[in-house]
Amino acid sequence: MDTTYTAAAAGLAANKILPAGTFVAPETRPGDVLDWQCTHFALSLVLKLGAKFNLRRDVNDVLNLTARQLVWPEGSIARIQKFLSARCAENENWDGTALLSPQEFLNKHGVWNGTYDDGTLFYYLDEYVKTNAKDLLATFQTTVDVLGARIKSQQTLLAENVELLARVLSLSDTEKALLQKAALVKYSRDLRPVLVDCKAASAQEAFAMLGEVLGVPSAQIAESLRTGSRLEMLGLIDTPIADHNITDLGDLMRVSDRLLPILLAKYDSDAAMMAVFTRPAKPTELTLADYPHVESDAKYLIALVRAATAQGERGINVLIYGPPGTGKTEFSKLIAKEAGAELYEVDCLDKDGNSLTGKERYRSLQVSQAFLK
Repeated sequence: MDTTYTAAAAGLAANKILPAGTFVAPETRPGDVLDWQCTHFALSLVLKLGAKFNLRRDVNDVLNLTARQLVWPEGSIARIQKFLSARCAENENWDGTALLSPQEFLNKHGVWNGTYDDGTLFYYLDEYVKTNAKDLLATFQTTVDVLGARIKSQQTLLAENVELLARVLSLSDTEKALLQKAALVKYSRDLRPVLVDCKAASAQEAFAMLGEVLGVPSAQIAESLRTGSRLEMLGLIDTPIADHNITDLGDLMRVSDRLLPILLAKYDSDAAMMAVFTRPAKPTELTLADYPHVESDAKYLIALVRAATAQGERGINVLIYGPPGTGKTEFSKLIAKEAGAELYEVDCLDKDGNSLTGKERYRSLQVSQAFLK
């Protein structure tokens, strides 16, 4: 057996993560832990769904995401090598293939350059898998095992921030898992096609398929992803697709575009994350004398807010309306100041200065209220 590992393989072996009798290509590298999680999620789906996933048809979608992370068992790579030495016998790029050791074979033909490079083994896998799917599935399982061990030894900002949100918003384990997996789909554009390839005849079948992979009851998946669920009301996921329109697992992964950067950012404290959704309002320099036309209303509101604060009320609603520039924001600040209350404000602009939608502002309001509580 060739024991000349690539640098990546040596690193894996040193950490006792690469099993004996397995091999990786030269460009297989540790990479970002989120890349490992995306590959782990995709391959777990393929393995869990079994015959429900059409590997013969969709193998290239899987490879686009996972090829650089694959860990090959010796038996699988030997059989693929034997197949290709015969299949490509007349191709000069494959001369001497049968004489190479497994590692030498991967060094020469196992580097991922896309599915259209006929000098790599990946070009022929869609043909090979038609009669030898078990070899590729064995490779997927080995990769899942290796990546699973690596992921357990690493912590990510995504996981930390999802845990933080879950703690503040009292999210269930199912809601946490869905939020994290949906964020991975936003993170990697190559993950969504694999989910789209996971076809379902009904919404209930899709919930069951996803529940099997996440290890949670399908009923909890359905409840967490229904219209009006906590995830949707908080704006953590986009409006769910109607059940009768769900055709694949991609339809279930709909995390908000604006949420992903929040979940991938570094925060020094819970308050730092809260500041993304809400922050203390700057005090106003105006006084009641600046609002003579609504002075009586202002005094009433001051008394209302002061009493509600003193009695620990969960909330009161006050509607202040008028055209832009008439002083509504400063008036709100004045009421809070005079009532001796702390005032927080929700962002109305994104980091690029564009106006947020009403739904995005409402999401920030809901999350900020949970933080403040």
